[in-house]
Amino acid sequence: HRLIHGYEGKCKNIHGHTYKCEITIKGYISPQKYGMVVDFGVVSEIARDWVMANLDHAMMVDYTDLDMIGFLVAHKQKHFIMHEHFVNTTAENITCIIATQVAEALRRIDGGVELQEVKVWETPTSCATWWKA
Repeated sequence: HRLIHGYEGKCKNIHGHTYKCEITIKGYISPQKYGMVVDFGVVSEIARDWVMANLDHAMMVDYTDLDMIGFLVAHKQKHFIMHEHFVNTTAENITCIIATQVAEALRRIDGGVELQEVKVWETPTSCATWWKA
């Protein structure tokens, strides 16, 4: 990804990260679910499947970065376009997008489980956190 919209730091250049994502869920412990709120494997699969399909080995690009989008399309490169609500490709915006996708999937599979928090680590020491208000 790269940061645009007048950003002048070194992240204005194309670069990558080895992201790590943490997901926290909330719900009641259920005897019908073997004493679990939800099987962690289910939550992990939801997040992993979406991330792998959309973000893994993809160039994340702002929807206004038309030159970059044109290049990626012309060269048949995998990319993910950040839409107008999440303009720049920051860890904060990536966190919000993952939270939106995971929360929606959890509602579809189990109405009693809520997404509470998502953290996206851009580096081992820097993360962005989304939490349910």
